[in-house]
Order: sequence, then C-alpha cells, then structure tokens
Amino acid sequence: VSFFAGCGGLDLGFEQMGFRVVWANELEPHCRATYIRNHPNTEFVLEDICKINSNTIPNCDGFIGGPPCQSWSVGGKQKGLDDKRGKLFLKYIELISVKKPKFFVIENVKGMLDDKFKDVFNDFLNRLNDAGYNVQWKLLDAVNYRIPQNRERVFIVGFRKDLNVNFTFPNPTCIESITLENAIGD
Repeated sequence: VSFFAGCGGLDLGFEQMGFRVVWANELEPHCRATYIRNHPNTEFVLEDICKINSNTIPNCDGFIGGPPCQSWSVGGKQKGLDDKRGKLFLKYIELISVKKPKFFVIENVKGMLDDKFKDVFNDFLNRLNDAGYNVQWKLLDAVNYRIPQNRERVFIVGFRKDLNVNFTFPNPTCIESITLENAIGD
C-alpha cells in the first residue's frame, strides 16, 4: 500500500522488485492521471490521508511512502511539526501502528536530520519502535546507486518485531559517479 504516492515513482521501484501495489493514496489531483496510466492495476484513492478510515485500507505486506518534505527541507521554512504538512508524518505513523503491515518504508529529505529536528526525529523512531517494529534509518545519496544526480534522502525501514528480520541497507552499487551524459547522452 502506498501513501503520498504522487505519480508513483516509489511504487514503480517496488513493482520492479516484484511487489504488487494494490492501493495508493494521494491528495494532489494533478497526479491522478499519470499514476493511473502507469499503475492501471492499483486502486487509486484521491483523498486527504487525515480523512481516510484505516478500515478502508486493504491489509497488505507493506506500507511505502514519503510524507511531504516541505516542513523539513532546507529549501523551505523548516517549520517541522508547526506546519500542518509536517504533522502528516504522525498520521502515517498512526496508520502503520493501526494496520501493522509486515514492513514499512519512509523516505524524506536530509533536512529531517538537522539539529533543530533531532528530538522530533527521535520521537518518530520511538513511536515506530513502540508500535512493534525494528527500525533502521540511513541517509542515502542516489548518486551512489547509479543515478546521475546527487539526491540525499533519509530512508526509515521497519519490520515487525515478530518477524525477526535483520534488515541492513544495501551497499553503494557504484564507486564512480555516473554523469548525466553517460546515462542518457546517446
């Protein structure tokens, strides 16, 4: 199940790895047509996540999503939880706690790790731990995984404790950066 699905980029990655995204939620109506075109077998729910009843979310193996980043981004005002978009992170954690999928993935911007958000970030991790998950997080840069762009993102991954999964993040897949010209120059 996908939250903050946008046009479905994260979903596409999961599908390429053999997962089936059965249900996706997004608030922005301009994403709908692209999402449906690229994911025709996924039920797309155009709705505010705060208005979704957890009973309408299908049971599934995992939750994936990247809550809005503007509250944490160094390119924004960095209001954190003082911004209504920042509070959507808590709603996502609440849904994880209620639905108890086997795993979850949360992706967000590097700004979450700023000192001003240290207590908030640790609170998020503690809430996920208290919900019954072994939680790991790491700052990854897409350029280290054969993407021709420096794009640092925080990934938080959790597996239900009863599954006894020992998750580790993948090692970088390239030593030398790939340039945009090398990637698409032909």
